[in-house]
Amino acid sequence: MAGEGVLRKNSDGYEVIFERRIPHAPERVWAMLTEPENIETWFCARVELDGRPGGQMVEHHDHVGVDVPGEVTRWEPPRVFEHNWWFGDTKGGPRDSVLCELFPDGSGTRLVYTDRRRSLERAEGGIAGRHVCLDILSDVLDGADPSVHAPPMGDFRDGEFVQSRAGRGRWADGEELTREYRRYFATVMAR
Repeated sequence: MAGEGVLRKNSDGYEVIFERRIPHAPERVWAMLTEPENIETWFCARVELDGRPGGQMVEHHDHVGVDVPGEVTRWEPPRVFEHNWWFGDTKGGPRDSVLCELFPDGSGTRLVYTDRRRSLERAEGGIAGRHVCLDILSDVLDGADPSVHAPPMGDFRDGEFVQSRAGRGRWADGEELTREYRRYFATVMAR
């Protein structure tokens, strides 16, 4: 599994850290990570984003009929973007978060993308989705047509994603990646 996330347990739960070397300047990668019209080209949702600490954001996952609210917690262009997110009406409770850190790396960028979660219960699909999105981000930055990729369609039932149409492009790998992350998480947790 190329570009896999590395799982670590911490005091608040778990984090899965992805690291990618991208042959584009940090400013260009930053624009892809933070500008809604660019986010749509690689991420599996339309995003509304108020780019400042305390700014609100909403991920509109139209392919599954779910909106995911969040709040920007760090905004340090063009190096650090962090936000939390939650499902439903749990704004006052614990939240999961995503931290994007960009480091100059020669003429390119080293992107460290950390997905922090309180629990790994049913997290494999979401982590596989992050993996796929980061692969698409790299492809799009390299000039690939984003329209060849589409996430699977479906809906959530009892907290589980039920697919009604398979994804295409890099998303066609999503189910296998989900199985690989499930095995990987089980191995790490058994240690």
